Amino acid sequence: MPLSRTCVFLSGLAVAAGAHAAGNLDGDFADNGRRIVFFDGGGNNMDDALAMDVTSNGTVVLAGNERIDATHDCIAVVRLLPNGSPDTTFSGDGKFVQNALCSSASLRVNAVKIDAAGRIVFAGAYTPDSNGQSQYIVGRIKADGSALDDGFGFGGITTPSLGGYTYAGANAIALQADGKIVAAGYATVNFVGSLTAFAVTRQNADGTADASFNSSGYQIYSWGTSTSDPLNDVATAIAIQGDGKIVVAGTSQQTATGADFGVVRLNVNGSFDTAFGGNGTGARLVDFGSGCKDDIVTSIAYRYSPFSPAGAGVVIAGTNCVAGNDWDYAVAVLDEDGALDNDFNGTGRRTVGFDIGGLNRDVAKGVALENISTVTLGPTHITLGGFALNTQTAGSGYDFALTRLTFTGGVDTSFGTNGRATYPINLGSTNNDFANALVVRGRTAWIGG
Repeated sequence: MPLSRTCVFLSGLAVAAGAHAAGNLDGDFADNGRRIVFFDGGGNNMDDALAMDVTSNGTVVLAGNERIDATHDCIAVVRLLPNGSPDTTFSGDGKFVQNALCSSASLRVNAVKIDAAGRIVFAGAYTPDSNGQSQYIVGRIKADGSALDDGFGFGGITTPSLGGYTYAGANAIALQADGKIVAAGYATVNFVGSLTAFAVTRQNADGTADASFNSSGYQIYSWGTSTSDPLNDVATAIAIQGDGKIVVAGTSQQTATGADFGVVRLNVNGSFDTAFGGNGTGARLVDFGSGCKDDIVTSIAYRYSPFSPAGAGVVIAGTNCVAGNDWDYAVAVLDEDGALDNDFNGTGRRTVGFDIGGLNRDVAKGVALENISTVTLGPTHITLGGFALNTQTAGSGYDFALTRLTFTGGVDTSFGTNGRATYPINLGSTNNDFANALVVRGRTAWIGG
């Protein structure tokens, strides 16, 4: 029976292991499929895991933030062995913190990857108290967790140039096969019709800007056209295709008409791939058309193909506001040209509600593709991970939640109960357990928050 694992930050740093193909917790991981790790650096002990990566042998890295005092958050990273126990070869106790960086600032980590040398690359935002102006950052930690890597940027952290655009932050990161680092997030641009725009950067392995990427090391895109209805466009996810093209997804928030999924594809050199999206710009929007009009992107997965280096498109996930307080998991499947793949649910889109106890808020925070077939070479299923509000069980709040779909858009009923599985952590207080990241390796999945 295939299994998956889950990882979490709660009122400390927490990691839980869950079940994947069948939806059962993996009892060989940590404490019956769960691992809780506490930082408790100060403040109100509100520590969040926002990102995760897993090596091919099952070593887990979770990254996020610990609340160190009443007003400041700072980087927090934990590394776990494949059995879920802390890796004491990493920083002595499996945890990495740098609270000295945050005595008069906050450093929030939103994305993490493990590079080929075992170093931990992260992206996020640094906000000093002096001006409250967030900065887009990319950093790297030594493989042994002893310190930030002083061979990367200035003391292990860089602030990539965005052409002078300010109030910025990075939300996603991807590593190219050649060691270059691609990050994406937002920058305040004040274009006509725009407040914030997608911001994408590429750096060399030493942290310097890659001048071969759009001749500057960065690229900016916004859908804004009207000063009367300015947009907030924020990138939250990146996928690198097999041919090296970069697909960036996020949310385009328009005040009058709500928010849509937004997708941009860049060529290897950082220019816009005008063959993508069907309108000559290299960008497109996806609207789920629900009553309250808000479609929020959180994650993306590249749909690899054994028959084409470019792959067969991407799968984008997030949440869709159906009506009022009713939010469901949302997923859109695009083909290699950026068109909606109508083989998926007839429209290329669908939503999935957990609705535990009624119409509730369910948010997908991660998407991963897997192959569970013995005859098909490409991906066969889509796994979505996030959190679902449970109003049915007394004392419950939000639970970790997984679902699995086929590429025709149906829910895989062999997974969990009716294709869904939830995992309450319930350490006490409000029992709000927010899963923020999903990783699938083979037949195992980890979900963390």
